Amino acid sequence: MRRSLSLPLLGLVVVLLLTYLGFNPRGAIRSGLSYPALGLAHLLATVGVSVWATRLGGHAPLVLPAAFLLAMSMGLVLAVEEVPLLLFVEPMVWASGLALVYAAALAVRLSMTEIIGLVVLFGLYHGHALGGELASAGNLPVG
Repeated sequence: MRRSLSLPLLGLVVVLLLTYLGFNPRGAIRSGLSYPALGLAHLLATVGVSVWATRLGGHAPLVLPAAFLLAMSMGLVLAVEEVPLLLFVEPMVWASGLALVYAAALAVRLSMTEIIGLVVLFGLYHGHALGGELASAGNLPVG
């Protein structure tokens, strides 16, 4: 289990270092990297997906984080393009972060289709929240 957590922890350390060392302090990189690293709900969701996938075993450690990241990317694009598809973004971000930690702690077993569906849904919300933050901060050239 130690090896499976080393990559997400390394990624978190890199994000925090880039943020606090002043890498592009006024641009999208600082905003984009500091928001998920320092936003507790996003941190809970990311760690929750990783730990849950590890506890499930099989192909889950590869499939679930990839599905979460792809869904986050889609959610980010939806937010930047101002597509009003998702409702209650902030409450869902918090609820999904807590749900993923709960699922990881108890190693909840559902069918892989159901798990991927939940992870993708939650990833869409997290990406939408991040895209909304970036767009509202004026860090992304839209249009």
